[in-house]
Amino acid sequence: MSNLQQERNQLLLDIWEGRKPKRVPVTAMVSLEYALQYKGYSLFCELYSPKHCFEAADEMASLINSDNLPVMPETMAAVHRYSMNRHMVPGKDGFFQHPNYSPMEFAEYPRLIEDPVKFWAQVIRPRIFGILEEDPQYGELRLAMANKVVSEKYIGMGTPELVEKYERTNIEAVALLSLAPYDYIADVFRSFTDICIDIRRRPEWVLDACEAMLVLWKGVLENVQPVPGKINTVTLPLHMAPYMNRRNFDKFYFPSFKKLIQMIQDHGFHAVIYCEENWDPHLEALNDLPGRVHIGFEKADPKKVVETLDKRHIISHFFDTHILRSATPGQVSDEVKKLLDIVAVNGNYIFAPNKPCLVLGDARIENIQAMVETALEYGVY
Repeated sequence: MSNLQQERNQLLLDIWEGRKPKRVPVTAMVSLEYALQYKGYSLFCELYSPKHCFEAADEMASLINSDNLPVMPETMAAVHRYSMNRHMVPGKDGFFQHPNYSPMEFAEYPRLIEDPVKFWAQVIRPRIFGILEEDPQYGELRLAMANKVVSEKYIGMGTPELVEKYERTNIEAVALLSLAPYDYIADVFRSFTDICIDIRRRPEWVLDACEAMLVLWKGVLENVQPVPGKINTVTLPLHMAPYMNRRNFDKFYFPSFKKLIQMIQDHGFHAVIYCEENWDPHLEALNDLPGRVHIGFEKADPKKVVETLDKRHIISHFFDTHILRSATPGQVSDEVKKLLDIVAVNGNYIFAPNKPCLVLGDARIENIQAMVETALEYGVY
């Protein structure tokens, strides 16, 4: 391990252990799709080429000097297409998105509540993955083989090589992508629109379903082992809370979410949550989360977050990626400094854009570079 990589790892280790690091850790969030388009590749073809995905990620790492690897050369796009995944559908440009799809009927809540694992495996999975409907006899085998082949070609194969080549941080190990129980029901079983109706039609069903999701996630966590010597994290993007009033948030969303965070920590993992949209109305509730949680924000008021949130938590993101589209590098640099003056005051901030640069039109490369370099230089304590 190089000295630079050790220094970068120490920044994150200090933050997780409650110490002020030498400077703000700087994270760039650039998608593999952006990297491929930057090289002039088509997502319809090269998103399915391990060689070209690695080349694109390599070039981004050579251009963007963030503490993390800016692009992971990893994608499950081929599995999504092969399995006919109705939860991940490619758009006209080949970019995969999550549609507002509901595989579960409203009347099926009791079945979900009674045995969430069985209901997910035997009822919902075949409705989500078309390959299981198309081939009831061998669909599971075909899906398992597709996952194995694609994982061997993409997931983790080129990432360690690029991390070492460009001396990026490797102290964190992402063990699992999880969801708050209410979000999981909305995203996987019902849909954004349906669950908003469900809490009015049969609120007790939704509450019981949230508790059932804890049973499901407990089983998942018990089968994942932390990596020795790493900061093992479970990542949770949070979706529905900004669209709920405080009464419904307190009743339906937060209780089971808090239990899940405790469960994650009890199993030896650190929770990394990303508060999508504006969480200003719910900031105080985050102080009730147990332990030390890494909390990223998309649109919350950074000054209000610093003033409201308990200092034991880690905060991140905030920087508006819209600035990266058309501003000059000088203007980007000025905005980075303004943000750091607000949020980098307690030694618990990790710099990151408020959302990833998903496609080429989201950001000019010189602006991403200006953002990262300014944060590296100005974020020294």
